[in-house]
Amino acid sequence: MFNSNMLSNSDFFTGAFPSEYGNALSGVFDINLRTGNNTKREYVIQLGSYGVDFGAEGPFTKGKKASYLFNYRYSTYGLLQDLLPQVTGLPSYSDLSLKLNFPTKNAGVFSFWSINGMGSIHYVNEKDTSKWETNYDSYDYDIHYNLTASGLNHRTTIGNSSYLFSSVSFSATEYINRNTYFKPDLKEIPVSDQNEVDYKYSFSSFLNHKFNNRHTNKTGLIVNRIQYKYDVAANTDVADNDRLDFFVKSSDFAYHYQFYSQSKIKLTKNIDINSGLHFLLLTTNNEVNIEPRIGINLQLTEKNRFSFAYGKHSKIEPLRIYLMEIKTDSGFEILNKNLNLTKAHHFILGYDWKITQDLHLRFEPYYQKLFDVPVIQDSSFSMINYDNEMYFSSQLFSKGKGTNIGIDITLERFMKNGYYYLLTTSLFDSKYIGGDGVERNTRYNQNLVLNILGGKEWQTKKNNTFSLNGKFTILGGRRYAPIDVEKSISSQFVVYDNSRVFEVQAPTNYYVDISMNYTINKSKWSHSIILQIKNLLLQKELLGHAYNFRSNSIEPYELTIMFPYISYKIFF
Repeated sequence: MFNSNMLSNSDFFTGAFPSEYGNALSGVFDINLRTGNNTKREYVIQLGSYGVDFGAEGPFTKGKKASYLFNYRYSTYGLLQDLLPQVTGLPSYSDLSLKLNFPTKNAGVFSFWSINGMGSIHYVNEKDTSKWETNYDSYDYDIHYNLTASGLNHRTTIGNSSYLFSSVSFSATEYINRNTYFKPDLKEIPVSDQNEVDYKYSFSSFLNHKFNNRHTNKTGLIVNRIQYKYDVAANTDVADNDRLDFFVKSSDFAYHYQFYSQSKIKLTKNIDINSGLHFLLLTTNNEVNIEPRIGINLQLTEKNRFSFAYGKHSKIEPLRIYLMEIKTDSGFEILNKNLNLTKAHHFILGYDWKITQDLHLRFEPYYQKLFDVPVIQDSSFSMINYDNEMYFSSQLFSKGKGTNIGIDITLERFMKNGYYYLLTTSLFDSKYIGGDGVERNTRYNQNLVLNILGGKEWQTKKNNTFSLNGKFTILGGRRYAPIDVEKSISSQFVVYDNSRVFEVQAPTNYYVDISMNYTINKSKWSHSIILQIKNLLLQKELLGHAYNFRSNSIEPYELTIMFPYISYKIFF
């Protein structure tokens, strides 16, 4: 959704993050849009095999400080359908982002921002069974996703040591999914008919005050009104059921409040402490969560630093999980209104070694213990593994658990003498306990993620540059349940043995991506030719399994795409 041309410095926290962030268990990505150039107008146009991209920024009036920043993208993926015949239905999308910035002389800085996007993917099969190879060919689907988010920010200084930041915003997402499955006799089996809309109205404000050179405090609050409107019909067992059996027509809202205070204290010359508290209240169940956070940095030597962090975190499930009316023997009831929020204790150690001025190595082992996870009694189901496409009508209980343990390793060589490289490795083990008390792998327990990327830049002529970049990725396979082969062949539809959910792991994938960029710089403009090739090793991505009509067997449903991305970009 975000174009990198729009982003300012953004922060990514993994676990035990500062107390200003809440309603998250494992990570936070704090995205900031940069401010447009307020001295001159600039434009960028990019035309490529994936789409078109246009951006503009500059002052509203020359000599004034108010500025604008604008970017629009439109995809042409649909035009590639004939080039990629193995893909049934390619997505199309467009998005618009903007930021308007208005500094004032005495009232601070006002800024308006807006992010909007829409996307769709659809496929209609030919209803000619002789052309069907697997049951993936026998679906009709039409999926639409729309998003909008806008807000008004204000920042003003108070005296010489403080500033106040406030924001009001509104966001909405709409998801529409109509899906039908056809049996070999062309009998229609409805799968889903969804129309889901979520809204959020937010107000946030914080005061940042510097008491002295050793102590800075940030204290703030966040108020959210979250709301949903759902009209959903679904088939919970396509293999055995020929009609829709899950129905929800519901709308409701709730408030959740967050309050936090955190202080950064320079205890000694070599020890920094960042500590605070986060409070979260959801009015649906009136549960108040008090979450302590602390981070300690110890500068051992000029080149060596040790850190420790602890955080208690909690997360609100999708509002419909708490408030949705579910059909029972006695009528429609709200079964899950009093669920507890999912919570976690997160512990992280860190060791940083500044090998040289340009080379940095970091080790970060961590342990996370989850509790109060919603589960279904006597079932392997847990909200840890929840997928939005899953439908269930059972009551949930907050007695599930989970653990994540691992280590992240980063070796980074910053750009110098025209080249850079970065190695990141994550080794981890992720387990959970469902409502049946059995410990299993989570859906996400891929065990290994490794990325090696680097690049080199050359000056070819005066003001002209050529760059070559590459990325190598090792990605542990996804987890899934074993297939019930006998039942699958009998029903001509893939049926998984969910009593052994996530026991099987797909093969590890190895990806290679490369990109080349040649830029010609002129005094008032520049232009680039960009070539990118993804998945150079033609790795197969496992999307699931399919019943093969021709061989009467179950086989992996895999996708292999290597497509060159070519684009032309001009700045002026």
